[in-house]
Amino acid sequence: MIGICAGFQMLGTRLLDPDGVESRIREAEGLGLVSTTTTFLPEKKTHQVTAVVETGRGLLAGCSGMRISGYESHKGDTTGDLEACPISVRTRSGRPVHLLDGRLDEDGLTLGTYLHGLFHNHDLRRRLLENLARRKGVTLPDGLREFDPDYEYDRLAVHVRRHLDMDLVYRMMEDRRPAPGPAHADRAEA
Repeated sequence: MIGICAGFQMLGTRLLDPDGVESRIREAEGLGLVSTTTTFLPEKKTHQVTAVVETGRGLLAGCSGMRISGYESHKGDTTGDLEACPISVRTRSGRPVHLLDGRLDEDGLTLGTYLHGLFHNHDLRRRLLENLARRKGVTLPDGLREFDPDYEYDRLAVHVRRHLDMDLVYRMMEDRRPAPGPAHADRAEA
């Protein structure tokens, strides 16, 4: 199981919200799959980050030392056993740091992290899939290409154009333009 951001917070043992940031419930039990407590804070943390995987066991077998990137966007501060932190954040919003992130349970099969975009890291994604496939006794197909969002958006555009009457779409867009009137005429003259 992999929990990212709020998913990571829910994997822990306790969720505390003393200031009512997320709800009126001041304390709740988490799933108890990793030994953490999350306290919600009023200020949201948002950062682009680079990091290094610090462990190579369980889901992360073969990942130790792998450089990854992503972003944080959360209102929680999660504490607990630092020995179980699988990721070391090296830069946050372009500034050097050395912060530990996430938790990996004892079996290495439950991973929580604050790093959104984790699966955009091709080598990490591939290794995670290989580790899961090996546990299931299956093999992954060869030649899976690296994810390219521009390529995927282009594929989607081709699909949309093939299956929609684009002339009709363009006509509908033209019909939705605001009609010229006094309010628009003033702006046009200015």
